Amino acid sequence: MNSLSITNNSSLETLQPENLTVDTNFQNAGQSLFVSASNLLVKGNLSNTGSLETYNANAPTTGPAAHITVDGTLTNSSNGNVTLGGYAPDTLTVGTLVNDGAGNSGLPPSLSIPTGATLTVKNQLDLEGKGSLYVAGTLNGLGNLNQFTNQEELTLSGTSVLATPVFNGNTLQLGGSVFQQNGTSLTVNGNLSTSDFYQISGGNNKLNVSGAFSNSGQFSLQSAGDTANLLAKIGVERDRLKPIVLWEIKLAVAPFRSP
Repeated sequence: MNSLSITNNSSLETLQPENLTVDTNFQNAGQSLFVSASNLLVKGNLSNTGSLETYNANAPTTGPAAHITVDGTLTNSSNGNVTLGGYAPDTLTVGTLVNDGAGNSGLPPSLSIPTGATLTVKNQLDLEGKGSLYVAGTLNGLGNLNQFTNQEELTLSGTSVLATPVFNGNTLQLGGSVFQQNGTSLTVNGNLSTSDFYQISGGNNKLNVSGAFSNSGQFSLQSAGDTANLLAKIGVERDRLKPIVLWEIKLAVAPFRSP
């Protein structure tokens, strides 16, 4: 297909394994696009203001995983919902991912990556305006985060994420609300900056930052077994331009013991 557009109150469903290719751009402004046990390749950009899901209650309960690949940019705007699920390890692979509900009416856009599913962002990740990204599965490419504004939410639940920042001076800049919960491990190979709200809760979470850490918002550890290993580097040695380690912060919430 050279192009594909799904308009309001329309739907497209795959109930059996299919291979679908859109050679240019794809606009999903419809009620629903269900890709179950099938492959969807968009060689251009995909714009979504409807429902894009890999789970379909009408599809068979067994079969191959669903794979959605967008070579260009996936833009998930107001009223947009992208959800991976189903009965197999579904995947979503994009060049650039933009979750943007800024300046638009309607519901904030959402992306949900449940346990067993995988989201891979190859080039750039922008979380702008209002919206949410929930990850309980695998997230590859958090280090490609370029923008994260203060009305966005990122939830990491029961997963393990490695981020090597490539933008903003090799700094993972978290300007919105972050919820790290339920035994999640987040390792940042670089700098971490938080400026809104960062909450670690649910127990047995680990945050490790190898570079400089800075916080100008709210940062909290809520549960027993939660740890944050943060190395703060501030200043330079005179004439050597080498960071001086002024302090190392190691935070942990210990279990409560009655007297």
